[in-house]
Amino acid sequence: LEQIFEYISEHEEASQKVFFDGQIYDAFSLIVSLIQKAETEITLIDGYVDVGTLNLLSKKNENVSVTIYTQKRTRLTKTDAENFNAQYPTLEVKYTKVFHDRFLILDRETAYHVGASLKDAGKKCFGINLIQDAGIIRDILQRLELETEE
Repeated sequence: LEQIFEYISEHEEASQKVFFDGQIYDAFSLIVSLIQKAETEITLIDGYVDVGTLNLLSKKNENVSVTIYTQKRTRLTKTDAENFNAQYPTLEVKYTKVFHDRFLILDRETAYHVGASLKDAGKKCFGINLIQDAGIIRDILQRLELETEE
């Protein structure tokens, strides 16, 4: 029985995790593992995306679509998105300025509040928290539909 509890505690997914500055690979590894859990779609809200963000998203499963909501002043170019789509379809970039925090939403059902831009994960201390309230996830997705810019 003790071994069963030990196994569960070692293999149970944490609902929150804090990374300290310098834990760049550990943060990268966790974010990639979260991205790979998506079966149909990934929604990323992050005001500061660049090619580093796409490098993480390239680890997604095949046939998983990605929508990034970011600010218009992003360093991600149209060419970056086109190059990503040529190899890892499909990526869509949309613009919003109503979100300060970052969110990673998988299959419209599982969401994480991420304290750092994905591209900078592990450079400074930050946390990742599982959002356990399905209503909050719905509210975030609805707000995206209402507040997306052209």
